[in-house]
Amino acid sequence: MQEPLGASSVQSLLTDSWEAGVQNWTPTLLAQFKTRRGYDPMPYIPALIGRVVGDSATSERFLWDFRRTLEEALADNHYGVIAQVLHERA
Repeated sequence: MQEPLGASSVQSLLTDSWEAGVQNWTPTLLAQFKTRRGYDPMPYIPALIGRVVGDSATSERFLWDFRRTLEEALADNHYGVIAQVLHERA
């Protein structure tokens, strides 16, 4: 059995690239979107393939919200998890 790393053994961690490719959908994405943005994304999904939903301003706002949701989900579920585990081991 390996001994756990001591508090003084690892001082920092660098994640310098993202090798998973473009991640723009997960099984929970629609629920995350609704929780984070406060509205149902389903009526606006056609905007993801270039369709105008309502008008261009509405479509652009949805696309902004969608991209922001992806950014937040990545920050929480990738970098946030790394930070949490490192803090637990500090």
